[in-house]
Parts: sequence; structure tokens; C-alpha cells
Amino acid sequence: MMENLVAKISNCPINGEPLVTIITPTYNHEKYIEKCIESVLSQTYTNWEMIIVNDGSTDRTEEKIFNIKDKRLRYIKKTNGGIWKLNEVYNLALKLSKGKYIAVLEGDDYWPSTKLEKQLQLFNDKEVVLCWGKTEIVDASGNHMRYHPKEKYFKLDSDYQKIRELLLFNYIPACTVMIKTDALNSIGGFIQYHNTPYVDYPTWLKLSLKGKFASSSEILGIWRWHSAQATKNLKVELTKGTIISISYYDNLPIDFKEKLSISREDIEQNYLNRLEKSKIYSAIFYISEHDWVKAKDKINSVQYRNLKIFIMTVGILIYYYIMKVVCRLKIVEKLDS
Repeated sequence: MMENLVAKISNCPINGEPLVTIITPTYNHEKYIEKCIESVLSQTYTNWEMIIVNDGSTDRTEEKIFNIKDKRLRYIKKTNGGIWKLNEVYNLALKLSKGKYIAVLEGDDYWPSTKLEKQLQLFNDKEVVLCWGKTEIVDASGNHMRYHPKEKYFKLDSDYQKIRELLLFNYIPACTVMIKTDALNSIGGFIQYHNTPYVDYPTWLKLSLKGKFASSSEILGIWRWHSAQATKNLKVELTKGTIISISYYDNLPIDFKEKLSISREDIEQNYLNRLEKSKIYSAIFYISEHDWVKAKDKINSVQYRNLKIFIMTVGILIYYYIMKVVCRLKIVEKLDS
């Protein structure tokens, strides 16, 4: 492991403004890392440090990073641990951080220029430990796909409502999140469970008992979806990981559970339904990759727990056969020409 400290950044605020540490894990992001860093450099709020952790990239990611010069950038290169050891990457950066707040920005995502300035205002409430906002999902070329999450999640009033919904679905986009460093350290840093390819959801759940979560319906992050993402073909594994919400619920005090107005059975049923839907989404991904065997395996593995899942499965099966025929016709057309 090596660290290239471009500058020694003080803990002292500039003109009374708190330092924000931006943690940026990156792996083979040569196409996207420059856009990511440039979006930080363009922030209207300037008292930040960016710790970029290169998880053993094999492409030109490092070269792209070194092409950008700024005293607030810090760079670390380590041997590849992969998505099953993401907590090591995040916590390495956390250990080196000097900021009062931690912001998350992976190497293939980027931010609007006013993100930090707007988001820091949400911490005016001293009880807030985490804040987040809306994200724009874009494709590999940066073209708009949709916004996330749904508006209903910004209208949750009480802390109990927010935790209740979080137990059912991780509606908080990581690229929009900012956390109080003290609160994050108090839970042991970023959390990753065995065989779970992410750190965000278990970390949000644990932090939800440390203080308030605040949100903004403004766009505070741009989340890029592309075929090279390690988790793109892990829809089922991503969903299986959410079973941690059940163990989290089990460990809550009885009086706290009552205020959530949700039962263990509700969470289990929601988990099982989402698991079946994840198989369908995986099938869609494999169809797009023309991997017909894996696509069919995913479709065949779906259990019809309710009418909606049955209808979705029938629909994707029809889509599977149509796309397979279209693909074969294109091959024949090429051979004829």
C-alpha cells in the first residue's frame, strides 16, 4: 500500500467552515474517474479533502488520477480486495480522514457543483447524523435514465417512519450521502456483512439509531449505471444481503418495534418478494448480454409468491424468446450479406 499525500490538510476550518472528507473507492474506472474528480473540483464549497483509494486497478485509472493536480487530493493504492471486502477500502480512507463530515463518491459517479454547499445546511440541526438526497441515474455515456428514489421517501415525517421504510428497502443512494464522522466512528466505521457485496445498507441501519436522518429532494449525486459495474450481474446477491434487516429488527427494543408499526413477518415477506423480483431483473441483464443459458436459469428459478411476480415472470419469458429470435435473425442477416 502506498499513499501520495499531495498536501497536508489542516483540521482547522477555513473561515469557520468545517472540513468535508470525500471517500472515493475506485477500480478500473479509467473511463469515468476524471469526471468524478472534476465534479469535486468544481464544488462551490471548497473546504474539502478527497481520499481516492485505488483497489488494485489493472487499467489506466491511476494514470488518469495523476493527470489531475490539486493540493486537496490524496491518493492510496492497495492490492485488490474486490467487492466482498469493500469495508476495508472505505475504512482505510475513514482512518486517514480529517473531516468533520464524510461524503461518499465512488469513482464512476459524480456530483452537481452545489452538492456540498447545499447538503451541509442539513446539518444545522445538531441531531442529524446522516443526510442524503435525490440522485439522477445515467447510463455509461451520462445520458439521463431516471431519478431515484420515489418522491414518497422525501415525505416521511418521523424518524420511525424513516426507519420502517429503510427496513423494507434501501432508499438512500450512497452517492448522495454525507455523515458526521464522529457518528460513523461510533459504530465502528463502514459495515459489511459476510457474502454481502456492499457497505451502505448495513451502515445506514446502524446509524439510524445514532441520530436523525435528513433528506433533500434536490439532486445531490449522479449515479452512473454501466455494464462494467461489478454488481451489475449480482442482483440476487444484492437482494439476499438485505436479509440483515431482519436481524437488525430482531435486536431492536420491544417498545421501539411497536412504534415502527411493522412486524418481523412483514419484513420477511417483503424480503422474499424482492428476492424473486431480483431474479427477474438478473434475467433482464443476462438477456441484454445475450447470455441465454443464465437468463433462462434465472427465469426458471423464480417462485410465484403472488400474482404480480407471476405476471412479471410471464412477461420476461416472452421478452426472452422475442430477443432470442431477433438475435438469431440478425446473425442470419449478417451471414446473407
